[in-house]
Amino acid sequence: MSRNEKLQALANKIPEKLTTGEMENCHSRLRERDNTMVTGVFRNLDKPGESIKNVPYRKHKGDPINLYTLHDGCVATIPYGFAYFLEHECNKIVYKKGNAPVDSKLGNYSGVASGVASRGMQGKGSAVESYLPRFSFLSTDVPQRNNFMR
Repeated sequence: MSRNEKLQALANKIPEKLTTGEMENCHSRLRERDNTMVTGVFRNLDKPGESIKNVPYRKHKGDPINLYTLHDGCVATIPYGFAYFLEHECNKIVYKKGNAPVDSKLGNYSGVASGVASRGMQGKGSAVESYLPRFSFLSTDVPQRNNFMR
């Protein structure tokens, strides 16, 4: 395959840019989906039996900031976007032994860092072994939504 053919094949894979109207339509559909209320059972996997209190949530600019209190093992009705956030983005980072960043409070290396996992925050030389979920939200609305998070 010649260089021009390779470039043409690559250009065919790149999607065309969306128009402003198409972007707004896509954004409004995402906003509608994320603000859809879902009912389910909240689980605190990090500290079983404990509640999380006054957690602020706002997914899109212009939405009001709402505070949520969730009790472990209790049924709650929350926006889909918040349930997705709890299920996918609230993780403990487990580092490979000897590669963890220095814990500033203890002055030593720890194997687990808590907080919201951000793949860009590991620092130089640290190797992530796995991510452990801190929370779980199992939807009770519709049977096919029970695995809508994973």
